[in-house]
Amino acid sequence: MDNLKSKIAVSFSVVMIFLLSCMVSKASADDFFAIRDTSDKEELAAIRNLRIKQIDFYRSMSSIRNPSTLSALTNYRWHTSGYGKKPFILDGDLNMPIPIRGPVIGNLLNAFHVIPRFQFRIFANDVDFPYRVGDKSNPVRTPSAMPGFAWYMTHRDHWDSSHYATDTDKNDLYWGLYAYHHSNGQDGSELDTTDDGVIRVNLYNGNFGEQVVFEPTIGGRVVFPSRIYRCDEEAKSSGDLVDHRESVTQIFYWQLSYEWRPDAWTNSTYDDHDIYGKNRVKMMLNFIRLNTEFENLYDGKDYERVTNESFYEKVRLVFNTSYIADANYKSGDITDLRDVSLWNISKRLNVDLSAHYIPDWTKNMAFFLKAGYTGSDEYNVYFQDSYVHYKFGVSFTFFDQPETQRLDYARHRLFKKNYSL
Repeated sequence: MDNLKSKIAVSFSVVMIFLLSCMVSKASADDFFAIRDTSDKEELAAIRNLRIKQIDFYRSMSSIRNPSTLSALTNYRWHTSGYGKKPFILDGDLNMPIPIRGPVIGNLLNAFHVIPRFQFRIFANDVDFPYRVGDKSNPVRTPSAMPGFAWYMTHRDHWDSSHYATDTDKNDLYWGLYAYHHSNGQDGSELDTTDDGVIRVNLYNGNFGEQVVFEPTIGGRVVFPSRIYRCDEEAKSSGDLVDHRESVTQIFYWQLSYEWRPDAWTNSTYDDHDIYGKNRVKMMLNFIRLNTEFENLYDGKDYERVTNESFYEKVRLVFNTSYIADANYKSGDITDLRDVSLWNISKRLNVDLSAHYIPDWTKNMAFFLKAGYTGSDEYNVYFQDSYVHYKFGVSFTFFDQPETQRLDYARHRLFKKNYSL
């Protein structure tokens, strides 16, 4: 039955992607012929502004996903519940969406994401691990496959694409629906009985499967006006003067969501014992610092713009928190289950803060540091583990970086030659 549900879910996803592709193609054609048949300048300007909003919304939705992270031997944990594992040889969360710019339907701007998310942990071998023959990982045991699909939308009047050119700080709003599957590919029983008769969750090769998880969301964006923070003038031996200006734009995203697992599509074994949280309230705060850079060349008489003004991301801070909202929620071995009160944050609360620094020489990679507290581990069968943690490594997402950076002296000379300065 589970295999049939999985096949139906995959087939549904393929059909949805095909239909969305058709919608995008049709919308592009409609816009093209509308422009050809329109002679009114105001209507052309309105179409242009709407397309700019659509592109800005599409790009912004790509920024709200948590960056993919990869760390090696730098994942440290202090367990308050569960077995404390050694630092993982490799710990990865691949969360890179495949964005699709949706059509404008009436007054609604749309963006779609196909998200092939995958989590994996390569454990360090540990003969003291109290399950089966110890902890061995050759190379990955119990990975988390979490493929999903997201649809984001906003009303054209609730999204302003002119933030970067004006001093407005108007709030933007969007809505969305995220649906994903979660399983670990194991075929062992969910529960395991020890030699002394204790029944507990099988952490060695226990089956874990949530057919579909739904997450409706509401969020917004606030763009703070740009401010110039540096203006350099470099004198060169040729007598040229380079006027280099930089400013900073700060963008703040927020998102509230509710994660819901329908009874018919959740794991029945865990559900019967009320040991897995099916309802979770979530919040994400995303702070992005964008530098703005451009350069002029000055020959003693006139300034000439050499590089276009461009944004490039330097720092991103991401705050995530979630809380299990199930009224009936238990923890512990199956033979010794304990009720977890609604206000017991030690078993219900997950919270973490990560900082990402993007170096000048890359567009989609950063160095990150992450720390927080986990009341219920999201890594499939380890959901009863609670711990304080931190890790660092490299992260990947759609960071906003230009193709070119600062002007070099060879380009000064080339510009001087071409423009006879």
